[in-house]
Amino acid sequence: EKNLKTTNQVNRKAFPETEWEKFIEQTHLSFQYDILLIGHFHPDKVILNQYKKSSAIVVPGWLSHQSYGILNKQGEFSIHRYSA
Repeated sequence: EKNLKTTNQVNRKAFPETEWEKFIEQTHLSFQYDILLIGHFHPDKVILNQYKKSSAIVVPGWLSHQSYGILNKQGEFSIHRYSA
């Protein structure tokens, strides 16, 4: 993990928005999801895109942001901080 922090620096400086939008569309065509949760990029805040009637969400890193996500029965996703 220590060595991975120094790899792929060019692509890690900014979120790949164009690729993300393409991925949302391609994935929806294959799976017709209602909600797509992705955690690989770990942005500072939630990234939410709507595609047709579906939601695609990039969630912050749980450990680095000391938080966890909740998906309620209405399909709404929210981030909550760990309590100390």
